[in-house]
Amino acid sequence: MQPNPMQEQLDPTQQQQLQQQLDAAAATMSTSSSSSSSSSPADAARLTPKADEWVKQRRDSHKEVERRRHEVIKTGIAELAKIMPNCSDRNKGGILHCAVQYIQQLKEAEQRNAERWTFDKMLGDHHWKTT
Repeated sequence: MQPNPMQEQLDPTQQQQLQQQLDAAAATMSTSSSSSSSSSPADAARLTPKADEWVKQRRDSHKEVERRRHEVIKTGIAELAKIMPNCSDRNKGGILHCAVQYIQQLKEAEQRNAERWTFDKMLGDHHWKTT
């Protein structure tokens, strides 16, 4: 099973707390679904606050995960901007565009160097065999 990329951003304590919240919410849902089928409207009214609390916890948890995800993206783009040569853009899209172009240039240069090294090696080997 693939690890959830959002869980990788949480430390183990936070993951454990989130799992406990999810387990409690699941227990609440199973309790409310099993008891609501044979319960009175008054019982259903008592279960609503728990469901509301679960929804609020879930929404708050999602907001926190999204906030962390945005912070990781923001930090990564800021780091890219620092190391990118000749990149005057300061918006996220411009920085990413500069990074893609720079990586493509590096790959092309690497390919040229590999071809040159192979060619020089072949010439060197040939020179030694003919002398």
